Amino acid sequence: MPDKLTAAMAVPPDGVDPILHVANTAIYQEGDRLTLDPGQTDADTVLIGNIIDSTHMQVSSQGAILHAHANNTVIALDLCSGIILISPLSGNTGTLWIGADSTVTNVGGGSAFLPLVGGSSYNLGQGQWNVVRTTDQWLAGTLNDKVAIGVYVV
Repeated sequence: MPDKLTAAMAVPPDGVDPILHVANTAIYQEGDRLTLDPGQTDADTVLIGNIIDSTHMQVSSQGAILHAHANNTVIALDLCSGIILISPLSGNTGTLWIGADSTVTNVGGGSAFLPLVGGSSYNLGQGQWNVVRTTDQWLAGTLNDKVAIGVYVV
């Protein structure tokens, strides 16, 4: 499940790096790339420059004009990955689906292109020659479904 903003982010003044409010900064590192509102037209990719405390971190846009983002906006780690391994865990109530954007649904609609069946592992990517961005992969299922995900970052 992706993280979310815990407070709205206004468009920052020119030359000012915004501060994001999140539930727990311990899951991030300085230098991580994040996408705010992935899959949407106003999505922004930012770089974590400073983790201020357990719920605040300062990010930079690296020259792009940032959009405003509401409280509860989805935050996704945006990594270039050579391989993403996904394995559905036992106890899921139905088939999980993977797709290329936020339109994927838990019945295979939208961008869904692969059903994920329990007991199997799925490898997306082929090492450094076929780089996959983590924000380009979306999973859909039902509440409390679980998967194990491994990412080989390039």
